Amino acid sequence: MKQLLSKYKVGDMILLYVYDYNQDKIGFSLLPEGMEEQVVIEEKWSIQPLVSEEGFTFCEQYTKVQENRRTIITTLRKYQIEIIHQVSVEDEGKVVWVSMKISNNSNKPYIMENIAAASICDWPMVSGENMEIKYKLHRVCCTTGKKKKVKNHTYWSQYGIQYIQGVQEQTKQEEEFVVGIMEDCKLGICIAAQVQEVDSWYMQIRKQEERYGIQVYSNNRKNEYIVVLQAGETYETKKVQLTTVCGDAYSAFYRFMEKEQEQEVLKKVLLFPEVLM
Repeated sequence: MKQLLSKYKVGDMILLYVYDYNQDKIGFSLLPEGMEEQVVIEEKWSIQPLVSEEGFTFCEQYTKVQENRRTIITTLRKYQIEIIHQVSVEDEGKVVWVSMKISNNSNKPYIMENIAAASICDWPMVSGENMEIKYKLHRVCCTTGKKKKVKNHTYWSQYGIQYIQGVQEQTKQEEEFVVGIMEDCKLGICIAAQVQEVDSWYMQIRKQEERYGIQVYSNNRKNEYIVVLQAGETYETKKVQLTTVCGDAYSAFYRFMEKEQEQEVLKKVLLFPEVLM
């Protein structure tokens, strides 16, 4: 049985946590405010869990408030391996920060593979009978530096999984915004991700029945999605910024910037060709 475990309003977004009681899996998603009444959870949908590796069970969920920042903490465990999944947002913020901390509390090494910095399940998770679902993938890039090389690729794997990959090179004097965006053309909404402090990332989209599971990986060129944790060691994923909005790809992109930055980069934005799914 699957049901909505919890729901949080953050800024103009709604965060949703879905729990599969039969498989003991918990999934995370987000929607623009005002669409929560349209949320439907189908039994036939396969939840894209917070952690891809089997065997982790849901333990608890709570909220921590510090000054103007609120953090939703979800704890998972498998034997003596503990995962703390964190979603943070500032008051009236337009983006959420997602990260995971993995601790090996055992007395021997533990190997984890396929560690996504962020995982979103069953998007967009809303009703719509006989909907002709059409999606577009976008790569939006902007740089304030003159000497910049940015490579962006979109491709299909042999297993029918679609990817957006971005490779970025930057110096301390330059700022860059490289964002992966998935747009629902029928509903007119977007979900977008930006990975912080990395030189390589990719966004993986996998079709699951009538909805999509989305995963964001960081530093794939350095194989950081495969981690060997020594006894007593803790590993933290790179932080990922996520947002969702009613609007087009540009509307989603500008939510990652402060208002004073928008005019500065307005003429430097490059929207790469869309890829229809």
